[in-house]
Amino acid sequence: MSSLRRPLILVVLVLTCRSAWAEPRERDVWYAYVADSSQRYGSRHIQVTKLPDGNYRFVRLSRILVDVLGINKEVIEEHGEYVVTPTYRPVSIETNASRSAGKTRMSGRLRGDVFEVSTTRAGVERTRTLGAATGVLFEACLDDWLADRPPGFEAGEVALFDEASCEVRPARVERVAGKESGSSWSVDRGPIEGKQRVVLGADGLRRESNSDDIGTNLRVCSAQEAQDLTYRKLNGQDMLMFNIGKDVGPPERLSSLTVELRWKGIPFDRFRLTDERQHVVEQSEDGGGYRAVVRIEAPKSVDKAVSFPIERAELAPFLGASQFIEPRDPGIAKTAREVVSGKVDALEAVKALSDWVFKNMEAAMIAETLTGPEVLACRKGKCSEYAILFASLARSVGIPTRIVLGERMIGGQWGGHMWNEAYVGSWVTVDASYGEVGTSFALLKFVDHETVEGTQEVRRKLPASLNIKIADFQKQPSTLADKFRTGVAGRVYTNADFGCRMTAPGEEWSIEDKSQPGTALLRFKVPGREDAQLHFVAFSLPAGLEPKMLLTPRIAVYKARLKGFEVITDEEHDVKGSTGRRVRFKHTGGDGKVHQAIEVVWRTKAAGFLLTLDAVAVAFDELEKGYNVLLKSFEDLYKK
Repeated sequence: MSSLRRPLILVVLVLTCRSAWAEPRERDVWYAYVADSSQRYGSRHIQVTKLPDGNYRFVRLSRILVDVLGINKEVIEEHGEYVVTPTYRPVSIETNASRSAGKTRMSGRLRGDVFEVSTTRAGVERTRTLGAATGVLFEACLDDWLADRPPGFEAGEVALFDEASCEVRPARVERVAGKESGSSWSVDRGPIEGKQRVVLGADGLRRESNSDDIGTNLRVCSAQEAQDLTYRKLNGQDMLMFNIGKDVGPPERLSSLTVELRWKGIPFDRFRLTDERQHVVEQSEDGGGYRAVVRIEAPKSVDKAVSFPIERAELAPFLGASQFIEPRDPGIAKTAREVVSGKVDALEAVKALSDWVFKNMEAAMIAETLTGPEVLACRKGKCSEYAILFASLARSVGIPTRIVLGERMIGGQWGGHMWNEAYVGSWVTVDASYGEVGTSFALLKFVDHETVEGTQEVRRKLPASLNIKIADFQKQPSTLADKFRTGVAGRVYTNADFGCRMTAPGEEWSIEDKSQPGTALLRFKVPGREDAQLHFVAFSLPAGLEPKMLLTPRIAVYKARLKGFEVITDEEHDVKGSTGRRVRFKHTGGDGKVHQAIEVVWRTKAAGFLLTLDAVAVAFDELEKGYNVLLKSFEDLYKK
């Protein structure tokens, strides 16, 4: 990022009027992060002491427990030491944090009138110089600074040092209420980061705070309460996940999809629901509630090759650098040039870059958001890291790229998602998380922007009220529909949508159809063994996803949820000519007995499939014989 390599000139409103406190307050206070009004999932310990030289040292220790989708339990620990003058001028900063993407370290010192900061995160080292450090406020000192405002002070601006980005950002502060028992303040960091309400006691110390983000309330507590924490589960609406509710079949066979959206508190102009592939059919507003009906249709194909770099004034914002997207980083530029070497057509370059990101990244539900160079260094992340890396690479070779926030349809669910749109003569969708370019119906866009930050106002506010419902859809009939009928006939199950057939091993076996919209789910009942769990699942699967990518998160879930979980074997497995993956493991069941389990996942051109068996260990070998017969009965109907 170019701004990391040059001095930053700060233009801030320096508020010099002060109250009777006149300087920071020495203290030792504990706080708890609270979700759902009572769950404590994190702690913060603040210690402030006056040093012999008259300066003040703030020590802040934070610990947060997060469980992402039941897949990744993460403990985020941060330690920070900040030294400031009695007027809050930064003297030094030392921070260390431990997260799933690795350790982060920041070190900074005041040298004359210049504040130099160096950081190391995800294996990437940076140095930044902040000019005119007077007027810059560490976040750790915000409470004291607010308490120092005299009774006549009502509102103003303060320049806060943002540790995540290593940048200085203006914040608007306003006194909401004030009396002898304390004061309340609104701290507005802008549309991207939102507002925070801070309540101070009569002693000038924070009692509580809350923000626009769900579950980010901070309350004063005892040291004992700060140790009594439970994992905050991020799933469902937190992750913008919704059941599809209708059996639309594989998204690639849709010809149109109409979706009804309902939400509260976010004006229409914050969204971008209309573009080349989707448009608003209806919209209405009633008392702060909003409704939009959006229709998605197949985008027009790119019929004319466009060479790159693409240099047009109106596209310049989509070629620039920002907090996370860094096209001018040397490592990014070198990688991008190598990937597109020999290519002239922008669309072909986009496909090559998307394919490279897809094949060289490891999907991981990390809590933080990384920059392009950091993603390139650690090669892992969630959908936002895939989108950030692709945008950095594409912009580096002169291909305008947008960041898109919305939903992706997969496995019978909508899930909150981030992807890209690249300009190649027209805007085309690029979902490097799945190695797809030009897809349409699996993706529902809420907003696009030239920066990641520009999508976050919508992302932050939507979970509190969003509801999604499929209103209508049109799909092309399966080419197998005239030959095969979906359903159970005796001991045979056939699915024309997913192009598969399975046959139970014996006449005494039975099949229970438990299918849901978007997913076929069958239980094969083994005679005399009601305790044995043998299930077959068929589901829509993006073309680029390989079986191993599906089993990896399942194994992570089992490791987190099952007692005594241990993988026995994990290997490739062929299913009727289709490449698959087989994993065998053991665990302690709910009955207290040792269980063995086997799962095979494979894919065809049309869909993905999973066959699972879980039973008590003493009976497993005999049951596995029937499992293997069932697996061998699989038929790919598209090969018929």
